[in-house]
Amino acid sequence: MTTTARNPATTKLIDTLGPDRVVVGDEALRRFAEDPTECAPRLPAVAVFPTSVGDVQQILRIANETKTAVTVRVTAMNIGGLAIPHAGGIVVDLSRMDQIVSVDEEDMVAVVEPGVSWAALKSRLDASAQSVVVSYPLAPPETSVAACCLLDGTGTLTMRYGSMGDWIGGIEAVLANGEVVRTGAAAVTQHWYGRAALPDLAGLFLNWQGTTGIVTKLAVQLWPKRRLRTRVFIPVHELLGGIALMRLLARTGLFDDLGGLTWPAGRMLLGIDKPRARDKGEPEILFYLDISADLEFEVMMKRAVLAEAIREVRSKGHHIDDPIPLDAITDVNPEFKPLAEFPARLGFLIDNPGGGLTWVGTYGPMSRLPEGAKHGLEIMEKHGFPPLIVTRPMKGGHYCVLRFVITFAKRNAAEVERVRACNRELIQVALDHGFMTYKLPPWAAPELAARIHPGTRALIARVRQMMDPNRILAPDNLRFD
Repeated sequence: MTTTARNPATTKLIDTLGPDRVVVGDEALRRFAEDPTECAPRLPAVAVFPTSVGDVQQILRIANETKTAVTVRVTAMNIGGLAIPHAGGIVVDLSRMDQIVSVDEEDMVAVVEPGVSWAALKSRLDASAQSVVVSYPLAPPETSVAACCLLDGTGTLTMRYGSMGDWIGGIEAVLANGEVVRTGAAAVTQHWYGRAALPDLAGLFLNWQGTTGIVTKLAVQLWPKRRLRTRVFIPVHELLGGIALMRLLARTGLFDDLGGLTWPAGRMLLGIDKPRARDKGEPEILFYLDISADLEFEVMMKRAVLAEAIREVRSKGHHIDDPIPLDAITDVNPEFKPLAEFPARLGFLIDNPGGGLTWVGTYGPMSRLPEGAKHGLEIMEKHGFPPLIVTRPMKGGHYCVLRFVITFAKRNAAEVERVRACNRELIQVALDHGFMTYKLPPWAAPELAARIHPGTRALIARVRQMMDPNRILAPDNLRFD
């Protein structure tokens, strides 16, 4: 990380926004230079705090005029390296654009600015919405709702309804030249109910990682709030049995969420930083399952379906313990309370002693999950890291999550290099087994370049050129050239 010279845009930004919303100077800018990952830090020349759409327009006009790179940030908790700034560029910190514009309980949609956190939206819904809920990610409560949706994240209803990108009802965004656009029904009406039936321009911003514009409002769909809700834990003693159970439960269409974490997660929750070996008799993977209903008999029926699925998997020789009520685990081990309800900070990952956190997060076909997980876990152990994965079925089992998670000593250069080597191998294994990285880290784009269909790669380049001719928006992201 080197000292940066003052960017020609800096003076104009100070004149436009005022000195209280502009950060300069290497020391002050260091907090914008890195994230928890192994990605090398880079100092921007300046960081700015817009509070309105008009501010974002002015910032981008200045950046476009001076051909200065722009990186968008809210909490910098993304662990794909996407918030690492371009050296000498502008960081646009959207954390002060934190208004919940509206919550429409009847049409089941909330419109939020990019700085709205999951904690803030949950608080608003808990206080004033009686009939709707939102799906929460396995992420810190302070992270951005809009960012998770735009990067196709997962949440507590994704087994039933698919990834968060599917739930975007509409978008307001500022383009590189400062123009404002809207997508979906809100482009024509005052209602943000969905993306039909105009051409679906939301796709110009979904998974583009800030390279096509800065989103200033986003509509996220809400879902019916059921009167009864419970979470149970299911210990499974071998991964293959867990995957078989996942497939059965996903296809029933009866359950809200099913997530599995391999055994190192439990050890880390109990304060063991780098667990090395699984004890004899210790489950290999622990699942949590969310059951919701409006009537007691529905809960009983779903429990019966769960019991039958477990019996079927057991009949094939797999060892699965009986479901354990949430309270039975958290009463004995209060350390497991972060798994009781999301969003949760998950301090055993975020606040680990080494300070480093990274992942290779992928979506792929459930048919390839057993082999993909097996080979990935072997790679993690080969590089000396605990074999921690997170998996869940998505959209009724049409695809699934396979996420390899590593905590590490961020200031230990040798360990950082081990992490980089491990993650590069994990990317290759994931691709070989039909899995595609979501929240694609910039360092991984070259790993995909040789595999992307040439027409797709050319189209991505043409869209970026059309949307951002001066290539100022997140120029380090999605580089397949």
